[in-house]
Amino acid sequence: MHRTFWKNLHRWLDTAGKDEIEAARLRVEQEMRRYRDADVRREFSRAIRLMDEEMSARSDLARLVAARASQPL
Repeated sequence: MHRTFWKNLHRWLDTAGKDEIEAARLRVEQEMRRYRDADVRREFSRAIRLMDEEMSARSDLARLVAARASQPL
């Protein structure tokens, strides 16, 4: 996949909602099943990994904010 694709994916991940990312991840997984080529599957896996990392980072941030909000001043 071209460098432009990866830049656009990162930009989209910054603005997409949780539901959008989850839906896109499912579509990528489904599309990946259609291909046998290892290089193509590796690119799909990379996209999935980036989506998973974004979701994990958001979850960690939400946990951190909640923990700080519950601490007394």
